Amino acid sequence: GASTLSMQVVKNTYTDATATTGIQGIIRKFTDIYLAVFKLEKNYSKEQIIEFYVNSQCFNGTVCGVEQASQMYFDKSVSDLNLAEASLLAGMFQAPSSYNPYNNPDRASERRDDVLDMMIRHGYITESEADAARMIPVSSLLSDNGAQTMKNQAFIDTVLEELEDKYNINPYNVSVEVYTTMDQAKQDGVDDIFNGTTFTWENEVVQGAAAAIDIHTGEILAIGAGRNRSGIRSLNYATQVFNQIGSTAKPIFDYAPGMEYLNWSTYTQFVDEPWSYSSGQAINNSDGKFMGQISIRTALAQSRNIPALKAFQTLNKEIGNQKIYDFVTSLGITPETTSGDTYVHEAHSLGAFNGASVLQMAGAYAAFGNGGYYNEPYSVRKVVYRDTGEEHESTRNQVMSDSTAFMITDCLRSAVTEGISSGANISGVNVAAKTGTTNFDAATKEHYHLPSNAVKDAWIVGYDPDIALAMWYGYELIDSHYVSTNASAVKWRTRLYQALGNVVYDRTGKDFTAPSSVVRVGIEAGSNPAQLPSENTPADQIVYEYFKAGTEPTETSTRYVKLPTPTGLKVTYEDGKVTISWNRTATQTGNESYGSY
Repeated sequence: GASTLSMQVVKNTYTDATATTGIQGIIRKFTDIYLAVFKLEKNYSKEQIIEFYVNSQCFNGTVCGVEQASQMYFDKSVSDLNLAEASLLAGMFQAPSSYNPYNNPDRASERRDDVLDMMIRHGYITESEADAARMIPVSSLLSDNGAQTMKNQAFIDTVLEELEDKYNINPYNVSVEVYTTMDQAKQDGVDDIFNGTTFTWENEVVQGAAAAIDIHTGEILAIGAGRNRSGIRSLNYATQVFNQIGSTAKPIFDYAPGMEYLNWSTYTQFVDEPWSYSSGQAINNSDGKFMGQISIRTALAQSRNIPALKAFQTLNKEIGNQKIYDFVTSLGITPETTSGDTYVHEAHSLGAFNGASVLQMAGAYAAFGNGGYYNEPYSVRKVVYRDTGEEHESTRNQVMSDSTAFMITDCLRSAVTEGISSGANISGVNVAAKTGTTNFDAATKEHYHLPSNAVKDAWIVGYDPDIALAMWYGYELIDSHYVSTNASAVKWRTRLYQALGNVVYDRTGKDFTAPSSVVRVGIEAGSNPAQLPSENTPADQIVYEYFKAGTEPTETSTRYVKLPTPTGLKVTYEDGKVTISWNRTATQTGNESYGSY
């Protein structure tokens, strides 16, 4: 306490205002005193110090300085304020939150009257001028700017996080200009969805988050930071909340590493059958059924759990757990590991770990769409200090081959066009996407009296050739009244993603292009390992899949090879009995349905 105006200028501008206790608080206080007495007051007049003060004081967290405050509260420049407005603003300096005219109009009015009384006492205004100012209700002075969360607040909060984490600056006490990556039209569209202007939410409690980024650069275009956010720096559900990611983990943890390190194709076969974790704990598919032998394309499109776990277990055995960890972390995802350990446990294969943020998922999937390059998402393009400029240095790292990236993308296109991720389908946009849901364990369901089909998190992560859009839908708290079920989660995540997609994607009709590193080959369905169809293979038994160039099959299936016509047919009749004989054909292989020879 006991700060002078000079000390407050120093605290607002140079020292760490958050250091208030302990030795750090003592050091900061003495620093404030020294700079105020020996630097500020020795070099500047009182009028200049007051100017510094009114331009450094924060009125509403991110609203700092009288000009910005005047624009927010009155929608005019501070030079144009009348007496009623100026006295209201001057009164807020003592306690900006307590005298906030939107939240506490009565207290703000009383404080304004105190200011007017002091101005009369010191001869700045007359009694009649003060009376005229008092007669104007505070509410009639205010603009709509501050009555709601500031425009673009979700994006601004994301920028503030980045400025603090990467640049170690607070732009509200450091004189800087910040150039961001925000696309205003897209952000407006996302804001309108999250504030309920253009989207009807399931109820007033349910939460959501979204992030849209440029897949080629990592620039964040728009952020949906959550619903019912009050004020500034509220919890950012897109960047600060980490939820289990469910089946959206399957491309990242299970199939892409196999394509990258083991040359798997979109056709690589897995058997969907009763199966268990290595611990012996059984797992099931969401429908409780089994599909038998299927391809990676089908496994991803139909989101089968058992092939995903099998793929992870195969990776663990053939390339080692460390490579799984390295691949996943190269995409900006942090697995659930013990301190100092890098072992990725098997539940990661189904997205059951400490989770990821919506922004992280958008960044990870973007690498599948841009040829295998990971760009860390960023919102700050450039920071300009008073006399220097510092531009964002984009980190673009190739984390997988373009063949792996494209094959995953092609499978995720199938997930949208013919699989269970059809909720990501946006008219006029070629979207590759994966859905995901997470469930509560049995103990949690029993404790909170939740239905057996309760769903905790509902995800859709997708991208077109230019933009990645990730979305999460769920509840902050566990409540038996407000809880998603399998049916409602699918319904509402679909509605939300389509609403977001309609304002985020550009509808250029652009499609993904296969790189020269892959080849598309017709395969005889069911052959394992993959074989080329023969000239007699029925058309409906040929599927077209992608392989890394040089790994495509060369052997032709004999399943439908035509048997040669028998020769040497002889028929004899004797004693009422017909005897038929012919020359035996060469023994055929490859199709047991022919019967025995």
